[in-house]
Amino acid sequence: MFDISKLKNEIEQTLEIKEDIEIPEEKLKGTEIQRLENIKVTGKISRIENYTYHITLNITGNMVLLCARSLEEVDYKLNIFIDKNIGEEETVEE
Repeated sequence: MFDISKLKNEIEQTLEIKEDIEIPEEKLKGTEIQRLENIKVTGKISRIENYTYHITLNITGNMVLLCARSLEEVDYKLNIFIDKNIGEEETVEE
């Protein structure tokens, strides 16, 4: 993952993000998602002021679900864009 300590300590003003994410299938147990494939996260985090950051992220990849009728696997393309200001006291869960 990435370390925002450089932003907190004002060493950097912006942190570029380019990550390939692997999510183990056991993390998806109890959900309707069978697999997440080729998950890529790109974007940046910028420090706006004391403890406020601006995040822009693009998350792409493939989600594999089961069809409710045939129970066959169905691919669902992901393309999620996030553009948000958050404070350090907030938690971001995906």
